Amino acid sequence: MEVRECRGNERGPGFISEAGEGRGKLSGESEDLSASDLANVILKDYALTNKLLRLVNSAFYGVTSGKISTVSRAVAVLGFDQVRLAAASLMLFDQLKGDAQGEKLANAAVGSFMSGMFAKNISATVGAEAEEGFICGMLHKLGVHLVLFYFPEEYKEIDKEMAQKGVDEQAASRTVLGIPYHDLGMAVARMWKFPDRVIETMEPLPPGKIDKAKSPNDLLRGVANFSNELCELLEDTQKNGRSEKLSEISKRFRKIIPISKKQLVKMLETSKTEIEKYSSVFSINISKSSLYKNLTAQPDSRKPSSTVDAVEPKTPPGTTEPASDTSPENEMGDATALNDVVVMLLETMYRGFGCTRVIFCLMNPRRNSVSARFGFGKDMDVLLKKFDFKISKTMDVFTAAILQGKDVIIRDSASSEYRRRVPDWYRRIVNAPAFAIFPIVVNKRGIGLFYLDRDTTGPPIPDEQVNFMNIFRNQFLIAMKQGH
Repeated sequence: MEVRECRGNERGPGFISEAGEGRGKLSGESEDLSASDLANVILKDYALTNKLLRLVNSAFYGVTSGKISTVSRAVAVLGFDQVRLAAASLMLFDQLKGDAQGEKLANAAVGSFMSGMFAKNISATVGAEAEEGFICGMLHKLGVHLVLFYFPEEYKEIDKEMAQKGVDEQAASRTVLGIPYHDLGMAVARMWKFPDRVIETMEPLPPGKIDKAKSPNDLLRGVANFSNELCELLEDTQKNGRSEKLSEISKRFRKIIPISKKQLVKMLETSKTEIEKYSSVFSINISKSSLYKNLTAQPDSRKPSSTVDAVEPKTPPGTTEPASDTSPENEMGDATALNDVVVMLLETMYRGFGCTRVIFCLMNPRRNSVSARFGFGKDMDVLLKKFDFKISKTMDVFTAAILQGKDVIIRDSASSEYRRRVPDWYRRIVNAPAFAIFPIVVNKRGIGLFYLDRDTTGPPIPDEQVNFMNIFRNQFLIAMKQGH
């Protein structure tokens, strides 16, 4: 089997091709990728946006709990890499967990999630970064998930090979696929441009006692292996027969992860509570998983608590007042860089008003032109390069907005009223049926504008919410003054 076969599999395009640019930007290490680029990719997936914001506002990130309502704010507070890896993993996990594709796949998804939670708690104990440990623990068996999801028949052959010949899964997968599970997972992760430090943790550790870590990457690899071996232990043993196995795994990893059996038991209890708590963020039904049942099994046969599946909101953003949790006052926080402020404001507009596109432009006095700087929405990568216009003597709607400092709201750009006032450059590159221009004026001089549109005729912004644009402009001006 070659890695590219995953692309050709009829079940593969859902993630591999659909993610396209998104996968590269979420998991890649592009030097040119900005916070606005990252937020733009994430915002294209409404369900992913909501899951990510729920995750970063949960106790998982205790220092920020309940304070973040935009993706760009999450980047400013948590850091670029944290948000990128969290989003990429949520996206990948959502695809690989499957929908009603059998108990085996569902249980594997729960196992991946549980391994991540174990790794998070182990990382906190040994001095590794907890959130990164979670990602590495969750993705450690990526190769297994890929085969189970894309090649279920081959997966059955591997299981059969293990049962008949008594070999481990790496040897069996090499026989059936021509490549062991972990090599497949690492190769695909490289294709998806995951960071090397994450990819390296997918490699299994050799049998026997593990030596001390020589680097932070070694420690992460140890954490990922430890957490996944712990899951395998839970899968194969009931609570009453688990004690000896816990002692064995504790001794095997003692040099790299100095956790006693007693601490390990306590960590499992803590993880059980967190697994129940965070499973809804990942939309995982853990209650039917045999692995979860083994974790929660008690000698007195008490039933494990169940978790209700998470339900994603079906109402698109913008149908309620954006002031409730997307107010600029809440979003500004300690982000002092003007670019960060602009990106947060744009995202708040985009999600709060439910626009198709939002763009921030600045005036270039030397060229006597106005150019796009940041934006969110449809075809934004192309538009940011082309949304550029000269101040015209014909006083089209864009020029009038800049020179006169007046808001422009157009409900039907094809109507006779605006046929001549909407410039040709705009017709060529955007030509939205409805759009609005909100100029930014300093000392009676236009220095830029906010542009918003919809792909349908009618109000580009709900009439009752237009006043919020004054708040957003004021926030930009305040941030600009504070930056000088």
